Amino acid sequence: MSRSRSPGRKSSSSSSSPARPSRSRSKPDSFAASVHSTPTAKAPKKKAGQRRGGSSSPRNSPKPAQTSTMTTTTTTRKPSSPSPVLLRFRAPSLLKALLPPPPLAFSALVLVGELFLCLLIIRKVAYTEIDWEAYMSEVSGYLSGERDYEKLRGGTGPLVYPAGFLYVFSWLRWFCGGDGSDIGKAQLVFAGLYVANRATVMATYYLALGAGEGRAQKWRYAVSIVALSLSQRVHSIYVLRCFNDCVAAFLCNLAVLVFVGGSKLGWLRNHTASVPYSLSVSAKMNTLLFAPGILLIFLQSSTYGETFISLSICAGIQLVLGYPFLSTYPVSYLKKAFELSRVFFFKWTVNLKFLPEDIFVSKPLSLALLGLHVAALGFFCSRLVRHVGAVGGWAVGADAKRRRLSPHYIATVVYLSNFVGIVFARTLHYQFYSWYFDSLPLLIWTAFDGGQISSRVAKELSGELHFGTIVAREMISTASGNNLGFHYLVNYEDGDSEHIKEGELRSMIARAKDEEEADSGLIKSVAWIILIMGGTEYAFNVFPATPKSSLVLQVCHFTLLAKLWWGQGVQPLLVVEGEGGKGAEGEIVKGKIA
Repeated sequence: MSRSRSPGRKSSSSSSSPARPSRSRSKPDSFAASVHSTPTAKAPKKKAGQRRGGSSSPRNSPKPAQTSTMTTTTTTRKPSSPSPVLLRFRAPSLLKALLPPPPLAFSALVLVGELFLCLLIIRKVAYTEIDWEAYMSEVSGYLSGERDYEKLRGGTGPLVYPAGFLYVFSWLRWFCGGDGSDIGKAQLVFAGLYVANRATVMATYYLALGAGEGRAQKWRYAVSIVALSLSQRVHSIYVLRCFNDCVAAFLCNLAVLVFVGGSKLGWLRNHTASVPYSLSVSAKMNTLLFAPGILLIFLQSSTYGETFISLSICAGIQLVLGYPFLSTYPVSYLKKAFELSRVFFFKWTVNLKFLPEDIFVSKPLSLALLGLHVAALGFFCSRLVRHVGAVGGWAVGADAKRRRLSPHYIATVVYLSNFVGIVFARTLHYQFYSWYFDSLPLLIWTAFDGGQISSRVAKELSGELHFGTIVAREMISTASGNNLGFHYLVNYEDGDSEHIKEGELRSMIARAKDEEEADSGLIKSVAWIILIMGGTEYAFNVFPATPKSSLVLQVCHFTLLAKLWWGQGVQPLLVVEGEGGKGAEGEIVKGKIA
């Protein structure tokens, strides 16, 4: 493990100064021992019984003469306003005593349980007809040769979904008895879709929360998966209602997974993720709420030219799927498949039942909510662009300067974009719960548990550590001019100081945090998950909705949105890959929403 020492590493001559728990050498297998197993020069040991005297202190004690192993030159960048408080938080003893479940085995167990639960629900709970017959009527018109969207109708009114819906449910009509009459088969298909969607979301959370990194991350992942598996309403939406929203939600979650986990695809990641995302829009246009966040990810992780290609893929898929209708009745198709002026029935609203009906259907309310939606997106986006920026430029391939975004940052930005649209939606029906339910645990962790989870180290790099204080960020070079990269100058509690390589320091922080459970926000965030997701679940299970249930839902929504804005916010760890392809050795850039 390479580490450069500062040319004049300080050592205290007092033994009464507080010891550094992470630097103890008493346990050879401990994290501290592994950190300091280096043959370079070390500070002299303190003599037993020596005491700190008078006004002297470790910080002011004279430096002992030492022979440095290298001659270095440094360019110092001091961090702004380091925190004066040492991180000595400790989790409750019960949590420390409990080991988190292994993420992969736990995920497999939950998926098997979910499958059996869906089958049990199908067997024991009666199916409720709401939209299935209307879907089959609309598909029947298409299969009979009708291409005018204004003439494709079902029991609930005209067809208002893009062409992808017709293709999916045409297959379902054939599979379910040829005319869609075998609803049992449809329920089995949607049970499989539910399990597939849950597996996709689990994979996204595993990457975004860094479930393989430490105990706290594993607990966050386990809590999230359990919370996502307890919704009565979501199970009902999939296996007892067979709504089209489920198809759109699965395809959109699949796109998010590709964004989060497709780093090995390089510049092809965004292009690949564009395919399932555009397919989700073709099933139901509500997934356009994700579009602002996805566009921001495009701009922050690729060049303008690559962003244009990704957007072209999205548009091209829509053109191909909609060609039978665009080539015959284009105005009718665009007007109905992507209708933005629909006025929903007041009796079905879940989120605004406390308003009088005349206000609910009024144009001023619609315009006000649209304005708030756009403003909220603008505020969040402006902070991200100001602190993080966009890559820009038209270079492609090896000449492109790219930025690798952390999985948690990508997932949070995309989920946040959708959630802002949900908060300011003119109405939410019961099936709309599936649009954003899967994102709630991650957004709550982000808002109430200190922001960036998998890259939290970037936050502490500018502040106080539990084993010392970072006082400067320096570029270390040898006398011959060889660049050794950025190092951090750390002053310890007993007066020692040393330069630690950036990547090594991040590893030290992560391991020390895991050993001491320096994450007191874990229990608090679990409480917020219970409150917010419990309140949301309550509101979507009250039928018909009441003013009280709508108010509970709005309180949950705005509490989370406000905390995302004023709380810890999103702390992305961004690795800038320059022309030399430095990768993980590149400069760490911090951007945040708060």
